[in-house]
Amino acid sequence: MVSAAQQACRKRVRYGSTLALTKFRRDRSMFRDHRGPSALGGALKLAIRRRGLRDGYLLSVHSAGVQGLVQAACTGAPRLILAEFRNNSDCDSQMRLNDMTDEVTDLPTGHPPIVFDRDSGVDVTTYSDVEEMLRSRSFGMEGTYEDSLEFVGGTLIAIDGRAHLNRRKAMARMLSPKMPWGAEGKAFDKIFSHYLRMTKEEAEPGATEVRFDLFDFAARVYWRLIAGMIGIDQIETEEQIERFRTVSTRLVMGIVLDYVPREHRDRVLQEARDAVTEIRQEIYLPSFQRRLELVREADGDAEMKSALPGDLITSMIAVQDDLDNIDDTAIFREMTELLAASINNPVIFAVYGLDDVLSWLEMHPEDREHLQNREFLNRCIAETLRLHRVTRQYLVRLAKEDAGLESGREISRGEWVKAWVGKADRDATVFGDEADKYNPYRVPLVEKVPGFGLAFGGGSHMCLGRPILLWEQGDNDAQGLLIKMLRLQLESGMRPDPDGVQKVERTMEGGERYVRYDVVMPL
Repeated sequence: MVSAAQQACRKRVRYGSTLALTKFRRDRSMFRDHRGPSALGGALKLAIRRRGLRDGYLLSVHSAGVQGLVQAACTGAPRLILAEFRNNSDCDSQMRLNDMTDEVTDLPTGHPPIVFDRDSGVDVTTYSDVEEMLRSRSFGMEGTYEDSLEFVGGTLIAIDGRAHLNRRKAMARMLSPKMPWGAEGKAFDKIFSHYLRMTKEEAEPGATEVRFDLFDFAARVYWRLIAGMIGIDQIETEEQIERFRTVSTRLVMGIVLDYVPREHRDRVLQEARDAVTEIRQEIYLPSFQRRLELVREADGDAEMKSALPGDLITSMIAVQDDLDNIDDTAIFREMTELLAASINNPVIFAVYGLDDVLSWLEMHPEDREHLQNREFLNRCIAETLRLHRVTRQYLVRLAKEDAGLESGREISRGEWVKAWVGKADRDATVFGDEADKYNPYRVPLVEKVPGFGLAFGGGSHMCLGRPILLWEQGDNDAQGLLIKMLRLQLESGMRPDPDGVQKVERTMEGGERYVRYDVVMPL
């Protein structure tokens, strides 16, 4: 039975929390002025945003910044920010900080099937709205995949909350700059040199230049590297790499099945399912078994465990509680997702990165002296990332609850949102009046906005590979993959082939991307 006092308390909490929610949306300084220790203030903020108060439950906050259990008064919003934080009533519900920092995992039910097209969903286009939405816990990825769920279900891009955080932690070792493919590693340079040598050997006898499609060259480099990052063995010969590319490309299409025109979905779905069978049996499982044995051998030996490979498969096996009963579905699917994320965009940016820099150097030849400077190359790539949204023009999120953005936009629970990253990254209020032009010396007008804008997304679902692709710490030789690619391209003398093809095609939702880019290079 619920006492009359408890019922009255819950009514007051509902009323008070509504006031608090309104004030929070309109005036964030409410918490800046009164919150005391920042951890407690953050917890209260999350409490209100997560509906803990709105649903009528008193919150108890345990914060590292406040000794003991601090109870928030349940007699309305104003008392939530009083210095003593006392609760003298008999409200009986409590929620600890670790619960509040976990995202809302209950998804809207009963909403109609999501149709990802230009005529549905809520459009968010300004930089401030897109950034806020991506960072907000009121929006998530769970529920944004339907037809492709059999390929991405349970992976980083399809889960939220504590499960998402734990998965990122399990994969963190793979992102270390000390890995062969990391900022301090030399694997990329060796692979690039290998294919550069092979390309030069294909030149006609007596030729002083060699011509080739940069897309094909960059794809070979990245596929070879990504096989090592994943932990795939026996991808050494050109024939093995080509087969790996061909089969994996069909599999990757399953990830984006929700965006494939419906008249083609049955064919693409079947090809992706066939590819799953081929890759799993012939490529993935042998590598998985070898790494499982390595982890078994290192069990209980700290030195052996620290010496384990840092690839995806090994990293995810190493965090398993029971090595005898591993459901490797998540590992296999994460491998698929890593293939998709690591291959498509880096290959395309190998083209755009070179094209943008060479065009800039024509107008600013004095910057040629900076081509060995990592800071300058980072700026160049950041500007390329900001300007060119080469995949789908928007990121998709699903509203887990009614939410309001600082701009006043209101989004209802169950609605899906299109965050137009490409438009946001050309927002003149953030990147200046010439936001559509390439300028590696650009300084955003808004503090703490990175030069690449929202190219890597934002919030808990920010691109996992960001430190692999763009690295800003350490000395000049520690470089992300995109920087290494650009530096080596420039060193080798690659430039657009005036007699070749540089072809751009329109993508869905008004984007565009190169699909072929012929270059010429001196021998």
